[in-house]
Amino acid sequence: MIAALIALCDHLWQKVIDRFARLLGGSIPSATAAACLATAALTVTALTGLASTAAAETDAPYAQATASVATDGTVVHSKNVTSVSRKSTGVHCVQVDGRINLSNVVIHVTPGGWRFVSAATPSALCGNAADSIAVAFANNSGTATDSAFFLSILQR
Repeated sequence: MIAALIALCDHLWQKVIDRFARLLGGSIPSATAAACLATAALTVTALTGLASTAAAETDAPYAQATASVATDGTVVHSKNVTSVSRKSTGVHCVQVDGRINLSNVVIHVTPGGWRFVSAATPSALCGNAADSIAVAFANNSGTATDSAFFLSILQR
């Protein structure tokens, strides 16, 4: 059932991406489209209630790494994400499998709600580690705030 929901979501998101491309009078880069599709697949998986105390493995064949992270930094499900740590209000460090070269990827982060988000690698917030991504959130007034989020890492 989950596979069917993800396939349906993938199909619907592809239609949305195609429609936006037509509205913009061009095309959407494949990496951007793949990030949207990976995020949609993560969203459907999260909404089906698969969360457990142990992070479930995510089936995301086009993403090098993905994660669905709760507001408190708990990993709901992931692929090639070794840890997520909350450094301070609104700031998380996401550590990926060492085989992933973060210098040559597209990082896509979707906040769980209306928030501003920033992602950087390497970052002093995460000790400038080559295998970590700093993800930071702020509300409309610019104050740091905690947020759930979805993360996708795609090869350029």
